[in-house]
Amino acid sequence: MSERTRYSFSVRSISTCRLVRHDLPRLLADGLLVAASLVMDALGRSLTTDLDLALTLQFVVAAACIACGVNYIFGLYHRIWRYASAGEVIVIAAAVACSSIGWGLMDLVWPVQRPVPLSVVVASSLFTFMGFVGMRYRRRILTGFEWRWRALRGDFQLVRTRVLIVGAGEDGQLLAWRFLNQFPGERYEVIGFIDDDPSKLGMRLHGIKILGDRHVIPGLVERERIDLVLIALYNIAGDDFRAILDICERTSAIIKVLPNVFELIEDPRAPVLMRDITAADLLGRKSVEIDQAACRDLLSGKAVLVTGAAGSIGSQLCRQIIGFGPRHLIMVDNNESGLHDLFIACSCSGAQQFGARPIGMHASGSSGVIVQSLIPIVGDVTNESKMQAVMETYRPQIVFHAAAYKHVPLMEEHPDEALRVNVLGTHVMSDLATRYGVERFVLVSTDKAINPSSIMGATKRLCEILIMPDMPPRNYGANGSGPFPLPRARNQVSRDHNQPLSSSHPALAGSPTDRRPLFTAVRFGNVLSSRGSVVPTFERQIDEGGPITVTHPEMTRYFMSIPEAASLIIQSAALTENGDIFMLNMGQRIRIDDLARRLIRLRGLRPEVDIPIVYTGVRPGEKMHEELLGVDELRLPTTHPKIFRIQCAMSKDSFALRRQIEELLALTHERRYEDAVALLRETVGLCGNDVSLGTAGSAD
Repeated sequence: MSERTRYSFSVRSISTCRLVRHDLPRLLADGLLVAASLVMDALGRSLTTDLDLALTLQFVVAAACIACGVNYIFGLYHRIWRYASAGEVIVIAAAVACSSIGWGLMDLVWPVQRPVPLSVVVASSLFTFMGFVGMRYRRRILTGFEWRWRALRGDFQLVRTRVLIVGAGEDGQLLAWRFLNQFPGERYEVIGFIDDDPSKLGMRLHGIKILGDRHVIPGLVERERIDLVLIALYNIAGDDFRAILDICERTSAIIKVLPNVFELIEDPRAPVLMRDITAADLLGRKSVEIDQAACRDLLSGKAVLVTGAAGSIGSQLCRQIIGFGPRHLIMVDNNESGLHDLFIACSCSGAQQFGARPIGMHASGSSGVIVQSLIPIVGDVTNESKMQAVMETYRPQIVFHAAAYKHVPLMEEHPDEALRVNVLGTHVMSDLATRYGVERFVLVSTDKAINPSSIMGATKRLCEILIMPDMPPRNYGANGSGPFPLPRARNQVSRDHNQPLSSSHPALAGSPTDRRPLFTAVRFGNVLSSRGSVVPTFERQIDEGGPITVTHPEMTRYFMSIPEAASLIIQSAALTENGDIFMLNMGQRIRIDDLARRLIRLRGLRPEVDIPIVYTGVRPGEKMHEELLGVDELRLPTTHPKIFRIQCAMSKDSFALRRQIEELLALTHERRYEDAVALLRETVGLCGNDVSLGTAGSAD
């Protein structure tokens, strides 16, 4: 027996079983219902009219057969009526109407004499329709009666969760239907709907009243003792969503969000059907869109290098860069595990951008041509010989320098590592960018570089100074090294740079050049959900039952999402005219204490009751409020409405600054950390708390 024959036989067997076990009982039930309706109506009509019993019974049998056949044609036996909506009653009505027309015609053309009056046909049609609806919606009807009976008996007095649904649209009504008709819904009692559409006010949906707009929520929650507020609004602007959240948070109810069901189908990483509100929902502004065309023109077909690629910002930056189709993406990080994970993730998504062939580790053919496009490099940006080898081999045209240490308290304890990685790393990479003719160099900075009060902020401000166009070039010693001796690359080119690495490939041809790149820096505030940041710390503390640790009840910060931060960095590379510092419109400051309380609140818990809050005090180097502009800085518009150019004048002599920076790096190399921090304070104008100096530890 062939596979096709076996399949056809299997389908026929299943159809026969369904007809016998599923359709036949329903056909018999509908036939008996039609017969009962006609017989009852005929008996009632026989009180005033003589009827031929034999003819009437024949008519009843024929009418039942007609009704069952019409129902089968209309698909009444092929629906799962347990989940049917009220709109499907129309299908039943249409089937009964067609059956009634058939009965009437049959009664009129019956031979010899009509078996029943037409009034019996009409009355039986109405009773049949009600019977069909009752049979198919019996579960919903019985459940409704059962719930009302149990409610009268007081069975739900302390058991059921009282629910208020915000949004009386498609999603809200579907949610209410599930509460009313599915078994888990017995634990919930939907008190009403909230909707801002004034035309819906006072109307009912599934028998549940629409009680008002968003402004009545606090009063309703208190008056009706609402336990749970469900927001069933996914197609809503961010400002309106946050406004509704603000109102809901003033109540004592738990708050949940129903997301778009199509996101669950189209995006495998979409949230579960009912989710808690996340910190990203609380961002005090809309997400910023970038100029996709300008970014594609900048990156398409180029060799792009990203340092700190395995970090929160660097990894997102790599993922976004892939979408613009670079020729090479060189990812540099000293975290080999994180770099491997990033390489695997980018290989999957990047194969669609770079072509059908798989993306792999870099390799060279016999001619020396690079044959792979995604290139992970395990290395430290302070290792000058390694970074020079990378620059010599791949000749990147765009460099995004995201490698840095960012945690303020740790860098206060380990200033040597902050100076080594942040300052020396930028020193090395910016110098190599100049020597090897990079077109654009983008430094990832921070708002903590503005009037810095911490070691980390001061080092990032120093990095900004390093890439300013009026800074003199690095002072090389006789051995071609920097301010203190560093290992040279095994194949390091001579100072005259006359020997090309390879002339067989345009990416490798040529030699180091003194053409200065377009340098730019990008500042932004705290990044939501980046590793070690405040939001994942709070969420972990909530998961562990508390306490949440907040430094000070009045401390504020600016926040942005990781995708926004990466997009801003790419857009800034497209906007720069050299020596620019860019900053995103960060919206309003958010109090850290408010953020902690909202995160607790939106998990359905109560601050300082379910989750205690402990104030630990401002740590060394921290500011109470971050700033957006320094005292000598001016904010200027750009072609992008949400990105601003920061204009600042260097108050110190550039040659003196260069000497101080090289002296600073030399002090760090000699492990004279107190002298290095003092010079850092002098160089940048470090202000604020006394700096706590720790022992020489490694933060790697």
